[in-house]
Amino acid sequence: MVRFHWHVEQGLSAFCPPAGVSAVSNKDGDVLHVTCEVELAGQKDTLPVLFTVPANWLQFDQVASVGVVLGHGSNAADWKGRLATDLAITLASQGYVVCRYQCKQKEQRRQKMFEKALDACATSPYGKPVSHWILAGCGNGARVAAVVGTRCRGSIIGYLFLGYPLREPLPSAGKSRRAEGEPIEDSRGPLLPLEVPMCFITGDSDETCSLESLAALRPHLASWDVRAAFVPECDHVFRVPGGRGTSAAAVRHACILAARWVQAVSEETLPQSGLPKLPDPSPAMAHARSMATPHQHGSMPQQHALPPEEEADADLDDAEPDEAGMQGQISGAGHEDLYEDDAGMEDMGSYG
Repeated sequence: MVRFHWHVEQGLSAFCPPAGVSAVSNKDGDVLHVTCEVELAGQKDTLPVLFTVPANWLQFDQVASVGVVLGHGSNAADWKGRLATDLAITLASQGYVVCRYQCKQKEQRRQKMFEKALDACATSPYGKPVSHWILAGCGNGARVAAVVGTRCRGSIIGYLFLGYPLREPLPSAGKSRRAEGEPIEDSRGPLLPLEVPMCFITGDSDETCSLESLAALRPHLASWDVRAAFVPECDHVFRVPGGRGTSAAAVRHACILAARWVQAVSEETLPQSGLPKLPDPSPAMAHARSMATPHQHGSMPQQHALPPEEEADADLDDAEPDEAGMQGQISGAGHEDLYEDDAGMEDMGSYG
C-alpha cells in the first residue's frame, strides 16, 4: 500500500493514508475530505488532521488564497461534529481550504497542535494556493485560536470565534488565582493584542459572550474591525431552549454568517458584508490603549491585508443573513452520516 507523505519541517512530517480522500456531494458542487496524520518528533502517536477542500483543488486559480484553520473545544469529538463539519463543507464549497485537527489533551497542548495542523496544511499540496489564513475555533477552541495567533507562522488576516468563552477564566490563570485567593480574570487577554479583523458568532442567549460584554471589551481591543452576530434563540453551542443537541437550523444560520464574514475578509469588502460592527473606540481611548498595550510578538508578525475603512456603525441587532444566495451552500441537511459523534454537543461544556 502506498501513502502520500510530505515533509513539513525539521522533526515534523505528514501523510495521507491509502483511501484517505472521500468526496462529499453538495448542492453547489462536490468537496473533498482528506484524512491526514501528522508525525511529531519523538512521539509514537500521530496528530489526526482533516482537510476539507474544493473538489477542483488542482485548479489553483479556482481555489481561494485564504485558508481557514478550525479548532474544536474541550470535547475532542466535536472536531467532526455538526458545526465543524457543516462549516468546513460550506467554506470549501466557496473555494476555501479548511483544516481541522483532533487533540484530546489539555488546552495548552491543543494550542501547540493547532500550530502543527496549520504548518501541515500550509506545506501540503492542498494548501499550496493559500497565502493568508483565518484562525477559527468553537468555544475554548476559539480561545486556542486567539492564543496561537500571536505566535504562529504565516500571514493571519482574521479571526473567527464561535461561542468564545469570554467570561470564563483562562485555564492557567484560573488555578493560580484560586490558590492565591485572588479574583479570577476572564478570557479577554488573548484577544487584546490581535490587530486584524475578528468576528464573534454565538447564540443570543449565550451568557459567556453577550453583546454587552463585547461592547465593553471593544475599546480595549487592538483590532481595527470587530463584528458580532447572534443566532436567535440558542446558546453558545447553538442549542435551542429545551433541546438536547445542536439545532440544525441554528448551525445553518451560524454557517451563513461565518461564510459571509470569511468572504468579506477575503475580498476586502467588510463594510459591505452586512455583519454588525462593534463601534470603534474614540481617538483618545485608542491612543491610550496603544500606549498601554505592548506590541505583540511571534515568529512572524500579523499582517494587515485589509486597509481600515470608514463606515457607519451597523445596527447591532440586524444580523439576519441573506439566505437566498447561500442556502445552497449550507450542508445542514443530507450529511448526517458525516457527523461521527454529535452526542457531545448535548453538554453545556461541549465547546467550553
